[in-house]
Amino acid sequence: MNSTLCSRIIVVSLLLLFAISAVNAASSYSIGSVTTTSVYVSPSGNDANNGLSRSSPVQTIGAAWQIVRANPSRGWAIELMPGTYTSVPYMDFPGYVDGTYWTAAGPTRAKPIIIRGVDGPGTATIRGAQFNSAGVNYLYYANLTIIHDETDLIHFSYANHLLIDNVTFIG
Repeated sequence: MNSTLCSRIIVVSLLLLFAISAVNAASSYSIGSVTTTSVYVSPSGNDANNGLSRSSPVQTIGAAWQIVRANPSRGWAIELMPGTYTSVPYMDFPGYVDGTYWTAAGPTRAKPIIIRGVDGPGTATIRGAQFNSAGVNYLYYANLTIIHDETDLIHFSYANHLLIDNVTFIG
């Protein structure tokens, strides 16, 4: 086979791949009808609050995650109110020595865990975050800007049914 023919085959293959990717990118995915309880987070909140309303938000995503883990039979929406969150502390996971993985038992298609900017894209920024999760299924990120200056911005182990929608990753 001559090099011109090989080059044409490669170009046609790449064009076909890009066409398939464009069709897939144009389609959307709906999480469907889900049941969640909201826990609100605000940079001006207080981790002593229960986080169950906009008027009593917790301050950190870590505090919200502890609420989620304490009630695994529910679906959860961690609602990040407008502002910048400067870090996300690692969550304990007894199966890993370093304790740097988020875990949660129980999320299902009907009862997922959603972490989102509650007021839409561009309203909630998480800076200095490292999102490691293990065994967390049906985890959805939406309407966020996530900025990280070090390694391993986002990592999933033993997870499925993940959705990332309207999220900008920098780092």
